[in-house]
Amino acid sequence: MDFLFQEDVIGSDDLSLLQKSKDDTKQQCRDLLAMLHESENPHAFIQLYRAIKHESHLRWIIDLIDKNIDQSFTELLQQMETTGKGGEVRTNGWRKI
Repeated sequence: MDFLFQEDVIGSDDLSLLQKSKDDTKQQCRDLLAMLHESENPHAFIQLYRAIKHESHLRWIIDLIDKNIDQSFTELLQQMETTGKGGEVRTNGWRKI
């Protein structure tokens, strides 16, 4: 959540709402996924992928995603990693965050 907040994917109101359910991690996860889906931000799940990538206990998810994505997504992620936040590189008309 902190990474997504840092990357401006979720706002402070969203973060506060998610922190209210911190004692129920399954509900917190459901709320976060619903929030990302409802945001209609084309990069929300890319940023989620980047956040999960730093969690060693979730490495299995990254491995599964990496096995099933196409080359264009891999190239997009690599560009995002090298450009960093605030870069103006565009792919398919979307501003990378």
